[in-house]
Amino acid sequence: MKPEMSTAVMIERVRELSVTSQESVLLNLVANRIELLLATESGISLELNSIRCALGIPPGESVHAGVVNECVRLNGEILELRNRLAAYDRAANTLKQQLAAERALVPTKVTVYQPFEVDGVDMDCIRDRTGRSDEYCEGFFDGLLDAERQIREYKDGDA
Repeated sequence: MKPEMSTAVMIERVRELSVTSQESVLLNLVANRIELLLATESGISLELNSIRCALGIPPGESVHAGVVNECVRLNGEILELRNRLAAYDRAANTLKQQLAAERALVPTKVTVYQPFEVDGVDMDCIRDRTGRSDEYCEGFFDGLLDAERQIREYKDGDA
């Protein structure tokens, strides 16, 4: 059994087989065509090896099968991310609805001043939807009433 010869040696042997010039031209064309096909195969082989290396395809698996497996894996990841995003969107919408419901329960201030009377004195204050006056207004009026009492006491003390 002879050892296998390399492609380059095979091409040179084909070129040497020619006896006549016509055979020489024909065999040279065949040898050139073989070299061209080998160069093309080598380029494709280089591209396939690059793909194999980039995707981590084992040597025993075809590049086509490895590319298909990688596409299936990436598609699975995309679907998982899409499902997670949809779940986040649902959670965000639920939180928005809860926030809107809570805001509806919180009294909001009305921009209209409503007159009312404290110890015979007409006052204006912002009131909320429930009819309660603003805490600031209540504190302010308590302070006014205290000041009014102090003034009365001072006047009564001078008299």
